[in-house]
Amino acid sequence: MAKAPLSFCARPKGRAQEPPLIVLLVIVTFGLSVGLTNHPPGETGLDWQNGSKLVIWSALLAWGIARWRLILPFVFNPAGALLAFLCALAGLSAFWSPVPMYTVACAVGFMAYFIFGAFLARYLPVDTVLRTLLWSLSVFTVLGLIAGLVSSDTAWLPPSVEENVYRLQGLALSPNSFGQLAALYGVIAMACLSRHIMSVKLFMAHIILGLTALALTGDRTVLIALIATTLLTGARHFNWVRYGLFGLLALFAAGLFLTAMGSAPSLHETMQMFSRTGSVDEILTLTGRTEIWSAALDHVWERPLFGWGFNGTEALMTASMPRNFSGTAVNAHNMYLQLALTLGLVGLLPGLALIAMTVHAYFVRPLPFRDLIVGLIVFNGLAEADIFATPILTGLLFF
Repeated sequence: MAKAPLSFCARPKGRAQEPPLIVLLVIVTFGLSVGLTNHPPGETGLDWQNGSKLVIWSALLAWGIARWRLILPFVFNPAGALLAFLCALAGLSAFWSPVPMYTVACAVGFMAYFIFGAFLARYLPVDTVLRTLLWSLSVFTVLGLIAGLVSSDTAWLPPSVEENVYRLQGLALSPNSFGQLAALYGVIAMACLSRHIMSVKLFMAHIILGLTALALTGDRTVLIALIATTLLTGARHFNWVRYGLFGLLALFAAGLFLTAMGSAPSLHETMQMFSRTGSVDEILTLTGRTEIWSAALDHVWERPLFGWGFNGTEALMTASMPRNFSGTAVNAHNMYLQLALTLGLVGLLPGLALIAMTVHAYFVRPLPFRDLIVGLIVFNGLAEADIFATPILTGLLFF
């Protein structure tokens, strides 16, 4: 997302395109985030839910093809060229994917969000995009919280083998999905505040709502990502945040020193405090992610150049885990590893180049709203497949 249309793309006169784009953005933000049916791990068949997504993605792709002259300038932008290459590679990977039709469907979504991102950047002001995202996510969050009050059977994930607490999933497919959207809601609210399109009082209402939802999901990884991106973005723009961050690091160093001297709770006891099951293994394995990463790396070495096909590894990863594994291994649970797994080294290198461009921009051309949104995606991508798996809202925002 850019602060203004790219310099080589003059904004077309008139505002005829704005209303339909805003409606489409609401549909993608709210409608496509609703998850009412959860398919078994490894099953990639078409149902009404992912079928409706495919219809919308296909319409966006067809629109982009019909208006290809408007998309072309973005392809000649360095970031756009890298994304266009990844889109083309994702589509071609259906030829070697174990589930070619599913890969084609996901590649269509990937291309559709690139096209939609280009249309949004060309026709809509950034503030309009941010306001639309804010109110769409606020309604989604409120309805999720209401669902948690009136429908405990569907809106809450009950305790299971790997969880000993109820976790709110609202209208999303899982607590992690709802938690990610709640965290995104939080950074969008901060982005609106940074653009001075929201009062401080209204911001406090939005941030309290988002953090409440996030706390009820119990999603610790996206919470850590939210804290990290908030602190680092704040440190780039405010001296008092830098001093506060330095103080936190000093306290952390003092805690490590006391632990080493035996004057503080042991590391074992500390990790137990943060475990939902009371088991230290949950923390040491990052809720089973280390096992998933190990299996994913094994498969990367099997097809290191072009990978297994874009998002075509659900059944492969599920079958690779031991029978007593209690987590969900439908993807690599790491954005960068997922890219290497599905598109190989040929896809990983341009993906890493895109990430490097955003990090470089953080240092040389900081924009608070961009750094907040991209920072959440980059940090959360350490523990989730995010933008390089099934196409979701964060992928559109990154594009």
